[in-house]
This record gives sequence, structure tokens and C-alpha cells, in this order.
Amino acid sequence: MKQIRISSKHIILVLAVLTVAFAAFMAGIRIAERGESATYRVNTQREGAFEVEILPDDTTAETFAIVNINAATADDLMTLDGIGPALAERIIAYRDEIGGFKYAFELMDVSGIGEKKFLAIKDKITVGE
Repeated sequence: MKQIRISSKHIILVLAVLTVAFAAFMAGIRIAERGESATYRVNTQREGAFEVEILPDDTTAETFAIVNINAATADDLMTLDGIGPALAERIIAYRDEIGGFKYAFELMDVSGIGEKKFLAIKDKITVGE
């Protein structure tokens, strides 16, 4: 049987590499934890939309409405970026024509809503339950 000789330099090198790898791993976990921590408060008192307030760890807060495109009025739809009165009416007319949206991306079937506009509002809309 062959004997393997390991010098103290090799042991120190392996321990140093393992220490650095562990430190990098822990730093990654800490960064991920900071990115995911937020408190959400939901106000469901509006009929066509509900308010969502995101309260991150710092003192700033962002409030926006999640609009149910199957129940929203023209005024509710106009709270979305890039949706004016004419487009809101086209959305409602199309919704009535098809009997309601099954998926949010179907909103792109409405004349005037392309991929760019849809991507800008997709996180602020829902089709309900």
C-alpha cells in the first residue's frame, strides 16, 4: 500500500480555500435575505381593484392598486400607466365581447396594448379568482 504525504502547507491552503468559500456562501445568503424582506399590507375596500402597500426595511413605501381587469371600471383601468379613457373603453368592450379575460396576457389582444405596455402593467393587474 502506498502512503500519501500531506504537508502542513497543503492543509493550510485547503483550510483557507474552504474558509473563503464559506464566507462567500454566507454573504450570498445575507444579500438574498435583504432583497426579499418586505411587509405587505392589502386594503380590499375598492370594488374593481385593491390597494397594496409594500413596506420595505427602509422607511420608503410604495402603494399601488392591483386592478382586476374583469371587474374594473374605466376609472380603475385609467389608474394603470398608459391607459387613458379611450383605451379603457376598448378594454371594457373587448372584455364584454369575450366574456371576460382568463389570463392577463389576453389584454394584448386589445388594440393599443402591445407587449411593451403589457409588460409595464402586468404586475399591477389580475383576472381575479
